[in-house]
Amino acid sequence: MSRSVRINDALYQEARAHAHTERRTIARQLEFWAKMGKAALDNPELPTEVVKDLLIARAEGHSLTTSFTPEGWSDWSLGSISQAIRHNDSDMSK
Repeated sequence: MSRSVRINDALYQEARAHAHTERRTIARQLEFWAKMGKAALDNPELPTEVVKDLLIARAEGHSLTTSFTPEGWSDWSLGSISQAIRHNDSDMSK
């Protein structure tokens, strides 16, 4: 459900400029800023850049995600991750 909210002209113009560059509607830009502020206040130990990246990643959903494979662990035929770690450790001791 959407609601009308009064904001001052300066904030509106700033939201409009950011919305254009970030390819959002003005309403979505203000919503993003509100979520960003809430998340930053809820997680003061996190840098705001991390909070921003997490919110953007969450909005993108799983369609753009890729699996992470640590460097040197491309051979998943070893079975479990613990086997891969032992294999990697034994390679390093040689």
